[in-house]
Amino acid sequence: MAAVALSLTTENSLLPQRNKLRKIAIYLVKILSGAKNPEIGRGFQIKGSAVRNAIKDIESQIRSSPDMGERIQDIKRKIMEELS
Repeated sequence: MAAVALSLTTENSLLPQRNKLRKIAIYLVKILSGAKNPEIGRGFQIKGSAVRNAIKDIESQIRSSPDMGERIQDIKRKIMEELS
């Protein structure tokens, strides 16, 4: 029983980080592909409005944190290198 509780606690503590990473992935798909929000939403199994909200959230974080913008640019650069 304690192992199950520990597992759930560990899993739940990772949710904010997982959600942030998912939003970054959604943002990158949008800027790299130019796909429409409903199309991106289908890939992530969410609605187009949720895609819009994720993108707005990441854009806000980029404006408020230069470090976040740099990290996303690094990820984008690595993706572009892999594709070329």
